[in-house]
Amino acid sequence: MDWRPVLQRDADLTMRIWTLPKPTIAVVQGHCLAGGCEIAMACDMIIAAEDATFGEPEIQYGSGPVTLLLPFIIGQKKTNELLFTGDKIDATEAHRLGMINKVVPLEELAAESKTLALRIAPTPLTILRLTKQTLTRAQEAQGLREAVATNLDISCLINGANTPEQQEFDKIAATKGLKAALAWRDSRYNESA
Repeated sequence: MDWRPVLQRDADLTMRIWTLPKPTIAVVQGHCLAGGCEIAMACDMIIAAEDATFGEPEIQYGSGPVTLLLPFIIGQKKTNELLFTGDKIDATEAHRLGMINKVVPLEELAAESKTLALRIAPTPLTILRLTKQTLTRAQEAQGLREAVATNLDISCLINGANTPEQQEFDKIAATKGLKAALAWRDSRYNESA
C-alpha cells in the first residue's frame, strides 16, 4: 500500500490547524489518542476534562505519529518515553508536562472553554493574528516544519513495514473485529483496553 497520500492528508490537516490565523482552543474529554492527540497538539490551547487521556499508542500497532509535534511541546525525553512505549497519560499528567493548559471537571468543561474564548475575544483580531504568527514562526524557526516533513517520510516507511505484528493485528481486526484486535495488541503489552 502507498501510505504517502493517506499520511500526507493527515499531516496537512494537522498543519492547517497549526497555521489557522486565529487562536484555537481544543476542548477534550475522554480518549485523545493518535491522530486526535496530534490535532489537539496543533491547537494553541487545550482545556481537558478530568477523564481525558492523551497519547500516541500507534507504536503498539507498528505505526507512529505523522506530524510529531510532541517534542516541541513537552520536550524530547518524555516524548521518547511516550512514543517508545505507547503509554497514555491522564489529564493531570498532561497538564504537569505543559501539554495542556487546564484540567476541569467534565461538567465545567464547556463553561471553562467559553470563559477562555471570551477572555481572548476583546483583543483586536489584527493583534491576535500577528501574535499567533509570531508564536508560530518561533516554533518553525526551531525546525518544526522540517521535522514534520521528515517525519512524514519516515512514517511512510514505518506504516509500510508490514511487520508480522501489523499483519496479525489486521487479520484479527478483519475476522474478529477491532475490539478483538485491540485486546490482542494490549495482551502483548500487558495492558487492559
